[in-house]
Amino acid sequence: MSSTRLPWDIQEFKASDLAFVAVAALLCVGIPFVDVPLPTPKPLPERLVILPPITEVAPPPVVEPKPEPIPLPKPEPKPAPEPKPVLQPTPEPVKPIVQPQPQPVKPVVQPKPEPVRPPRPTPPAPKPQPLPRPVAPTVVAPTPTPVAPPPPSQAELRAA
Repeated sequence: MSSTRLPWDIQEFKASDLAFVAVAALLCVGIPFVDVPLPTPKPLPERLVILPPITEVAPPPVVEPKPEPIPLPKPEPKPAPEPKPVLQPTPEPVKPIVQPQPQPVKPVVQPKPEPVRPPRPTPPAPKPQPLPRPVAPTVVAPTPTPVAPPPPSQAELRAA
């Protein structure tokens, strides 16, 4: 059997609910008027710094520059062969522009239309043949190609 009254109906209001609402209202009104003292900052203690003893550092040794070696004379390079002169192609003389003569207009002769032929009947399609059975592929090892020895270098040719 269900009741038509809801739990928060005024008829179901109890004394404990009334006490809770009264306390909440007093706190909401009273909290803004409470003065809370700000915390006072504590003074920082003096700090003592102990420096290491000062020591004298010797100056770096003086490095004398080394004398430069006497440059050896460079071998004179062989003179490069003189390049062959490149012949410039001679330009062709400019031909005068000749305007074509107008040609007489010929009458256009229309060809006679060909008679329409009926299309040929297409032959029936052949029956598909069954596919052959697949054969296992044979693996053929590649034959190594002979490697020619490198040509002799310039130094070996001079020594020979």
